[in-house]
Amino acid sequence: MKKCGIFFILLSVAALFSCNMNSNKESKSDNTDNSAVPENPVVVQQPAGVPVNISGSIPLDSNIQDSPVLDYSMELEPIVLNNSTATAKAVNALSYAITGTEYGDLGTACDAQVKRLTAKFQELRPDYIDIRENYDDAFWPDNHYYVKGVCEKGYKGYENYILNYDEYEGGAHGYYYTAVHTFDPRDGHEVILDEIMKEGYEEELLHAIAAGILRYCKASDITELDWLQHGTGELFISKNAVLRDSCITFIYNPYEIASYAAGKIEADITYEELKHILK
Repeated sequence: MKKCGIFFILLSVAALFSCNMNSNKESKSDNTDNSAVPENPVVVQQPAGVPVNISGSIPLDSNIQDSPVLDYSMELEPIVLNNSTATAKAVNALSYAITGTEYGDLGTACDAQVKRLTAKFQELRPDYIDIRENYDDAFWPDNHYYVKGVCEKGYKGYENYILNYDEYEGGAHGYYYTAVHTFDPRDGHEVILDEIMKEGYEEELLHAIAAGILRYCKASDITELDWLQHGTGELFISKNAVLRDSCITFIYNPYEIASYAAGKIEADITYEELKHILK
């Protein structure tokens, strides 16, 4: 990846549009590509496809009436693919994303996550007791952990599963972020951009993303986006890409390409814009 900040890449967008995008370059035929899902795949519903919705509070010290707590909430839509094998593979991938371990169903994964959160939070109990006993104005903030999972059908029948997290473990502010997992409904494998893009697509896609960020921010020029100049990262092709019916939405979480104050940034790129690099 070129070592250039988003400021310099976005600054080149105007110049990019004035250049010939080489739209007449020969398009390769790809009749042997088997990665695309049929336009109207037949979906066989699996009986295990039920939503998960659990919430509660974990006390830091159950012996204290006004103990600080960790509030948690996990709301996960079910994911059901074309067959039980594909569904199980997707569920394992999602449970691993949430907990770090593969489980056979999302409910079990969430129960395991509550146990993990409880153990991690209560490791802080000795510090809390020490502060409470030695400081008259002792204060310990409540923490929280929220995750919501939404399943959305998209491009060529792929299933996008979008996990939105919101966590707070103390400090000036919490952290919220999105993780996207896209599955092929036929076999349950996670789809990556290389499967739908032609070889060497990266540079053109980066320019398209830069233009999409300007549209998202309703800006025509980088000088209108002063807060991006204080970003802590450089522009890259986000792995959090939602393959929707009409476009690809690239999601950048706080701190990835800009400051926390800038918030989450999204860039919608239509498939028409990507026709020269799309298989």
